[in-house]
Amino acid sequence: MTVRANQVYNEYIQDRNHVHMNSTSWQTLTEFVYHLGRAGKISVEETPKGLYIRYIDREELARQEERMKRKKTILDEEERANKQIAKQKRRAALLEGNIANPSESTPLSRDPDQKVAFSLGKATTGNTKPKSALFLDDDEESENETKQEPSEEEVTGKKRSLDEIIDQNVKKTSSDESPEPPT
Repeated sequence: MTVRANQVYNEYIQDRNHVHMNSTSWQTLTEFVYHLGRAGKISVEETPKGLYIRYIDREELARQEERMKRKKTILDEEERANKQIAKQKRRAALLEGNIANPSESTPLSRDPDQKVAFSLGKATTGNTKPKSALFLDDDEESENETKQEPSEEEVTGKKRSLDEIIDQNVKKTSSDESPEPPT
C-alpha cells in the first residue's frame, strides 16, 4: 500500500515527543525519503502529486524466501527420489535382460520323416547361486549374515587367560550356590 510521504510526516509530528526535522542531518522531507529509499527501508514513487512511499517488510520477505527454499528442497528431494527410482528400474531391466535373455518363440516346424536327436552335455549341479544379491532368498541372506570367524579356542585348541578366569568364576559361583546338608 502506497501512502503520500507528507501524510506520514504529518501523522509523525502529531506525536508530542517526535524528533524535529531540523534536528536531523536532512534539510527537507524529500531528502529524508530518498535516503530511506536508498537504504532499502521503503520504496519511493515520484508522481506529479508528490512522493509516495511503501514500507518494505524485511521479515515478510525473509518468510517468503524461507517458504520458497523449503518448497525447492521438497521438489529437489522428490526429483532426486524419482531419478533414483528410474535408475533402479533401468538397473533391474538390465539385470533381468542379462539373466533371462528371453528368446522369441517360433512355431515348431519339422519334417515328419526327420529324426529327433538330443545332445546331453555336462550335468550341472543345482547349487549354482546367482551372482547378484538381488536374487538371494531370505534363508540364504540369513546364512550369509550369521557366518562368523572361528574363535581362537576353536582354531588353536587353547583358551585365552580371560576365558579361563571366567570359567573359574562360573565354577566357584555354581559350587557356592549348591546347598550343603545341615550338620
